[in-house]
Amino acid sequence: MGRFFEPYTGNSYFKNPVFGCRLLLIGESHYNDSDAPCESGATREVLDSFLSGQAIPFFDYLAEVAPGNRWALTKEEFWRSVAFANFVQRPMESVSHRPAQADIEAGIPVFWDTVARLAPDIVFMFTSAWNVLPEVAPGGRPEGTGGVGGPKSWLWRYALADRAIYVARFNHPSARNNPSRAVWKAWADHCWQALETSYG
Repeated sequence: MGRFFEPYTGNSYFKNPVFGCRLLLIGESHYNDSDAPCESGATREVLDSFLSGQAIPFFDYLAEVAPGNRWALTKEEFWRSVAFANFVQRPMESVSHRPAQADIEAGIPVFWDTVARLAPDIVFMFTSAWNVLPEVAPGGRPEGTGGVGGPKSWLWRYALADRAIYVARFNHPSARNNPSRAVWKAWADHCWQALETSYG
């Protein structure tokens, strides 16, 4: 299947997440510009370092945007309630490197295996790899029309064997011409509302 990096799961992800449901966050890739090899536990180690005080702006961004305007959470409360994984299963040499198409294609089965293992109710994707998912996942359908980026739907509903999940696109904070955080928080509110409506 090609998995290398094990996902991070907060202590409350499976029981009593603050959102009342399970949120999986997907980033793009790890970066490794040191001589030390990147190990399979790197995702968990990076999150542990961040929660211990290391400055990692990307994780602060996720904790601000993903709750929308509905929850005011400390970073500890947020990260206890979510799971996180990167789509690409090999580290980039530096922040200036981008995954190749082969990296994206190799990440597809790993992504769906992660979904099967962690059983999220909703997935927020902060990666350009989002673009491959509607084409490769049977049963996916756009939920409403449009999104932050224009007429193409950025929110999809997938019918899995035993359940349904929502998958929503968000921009990575380094994306060009990125809308403001206020715009992304409003988009998160929209996604949460769609999930609640589906639950009735």
